[in-house]
Amino acid sequence: MRKLLIAALAATALFPGVAAAQGHGHYRHEQQQLNRERRQVINERRAVNNQRRVINNERRLVNNERRGVNRNWRAYRETHRQVFTRPAYIAPRGYSYRRVVVGYRLNPVFWGRSYRVYDYGNFGLPWPGRGRAYVRYGDDLLLINVYNGRVLRVYEDFFY
Repeated sequence: MRKLLIAALAATALFPGVAAAQGHGHYRHEQQQLNRERRQVINERRAVNNQRRVINNERRLVNNERRGVNRNWRAYRETHRQVFTRPAYIAPRGYSYRRVVVGYRLNPVFWGRSYRVYDYGNFGLPWPGRGRAYVRYGDDLLLINVYNGRVLRVYEDFFY
C-alpha cells in the first residue's frame, strides 16, 4: 500500500498537468458561465434603455400634440370670439374666484353640473378622457379629475 501511495505521489510530481487538468477545465467552464451572465445583464440593460427611449419619444410626441392643441384653441378663440362669450360667472354661495394651478384640489361644489362644460368640441378642445371633465371656473377653463377634484390642466382667460 505504501509503495502504491509513493508511486501516485511521484506521478503527480512528474506530470503536474494531469493532476491540474480537471481544475483548469472547471475554471474555464466557470469563466464561460460568468461571460454568459455578463452578456445577459448587458442585453437586459440595453432592452431597458430602449424602452426608456421609446417612452421618452412617446412623451415628446404627446407634449408636441398638447402644445399644438393649445395653439389651435387660442387661434380658434381669436377668430370665433362669439363662441367664447358666455354669461357672467357666478361662484357658489360663500366662495369667490382665486387663480388655481395644476394639482390644486377643487371643492366639489365647483364641479357640479352647472359648472361643467360639455361642448368642448365647439371650443376646439380634445376629449377630456375617462374620469375627467372640463369645468368653468371664473374666466378660466379647468380640466379636472372627477374622482378627487384635482386640477389636471388650466386654460387661463378662456372665456370672455
